[in-house]
Amino acid sequence: MQKRAMRNISRTHRALALLTAFVLLPGCGPSEYQPSEEDRVVEAISGIADATATEESFQAAFATSSPAPEDQRLTYNEFSYDASNVVITGETATATVDVISPFTDESIAQVEWTCQREGGVWKLHTAPLPESPP
Repeated sequence: MQKRAMRNISRTHRALALLTAFVLLPGCGPSEYQPSEEDRVVEAISGIADATATEESFQAAFATSSPAPEDQRLTYNEFSYDASNVVITGETATATVDVISPFTDESIAQVEWTCQREGGVWKLHTAPLPESPP
């Protein structure tokens, strides 16, 4: 009798384990999230500081029609950038960009940047820095 009870408990545990797997596993697969085009523009803008690591990555962040301002590469690395108010018109986009101080985590200036889509990837077209960063 005791063996039979243990076997039934074992079957019950297996059944619960299978049920749990069917309920929980669908949420463990690849994410269904697909970033919007606006999100992709924000990523292109916010990633510019990281792109300053090498001349090649900095150049690659800019559209081919707008060569990166190599003389300002290190200046772009001094700040972080927070894009908002993204407006996409065809293959171009504009965004309001807050230039964030690394010392205070506050915006020191607000500028307008434009992006251009090349080969399905958003790249910077114009990305002016503040006139006189503090």
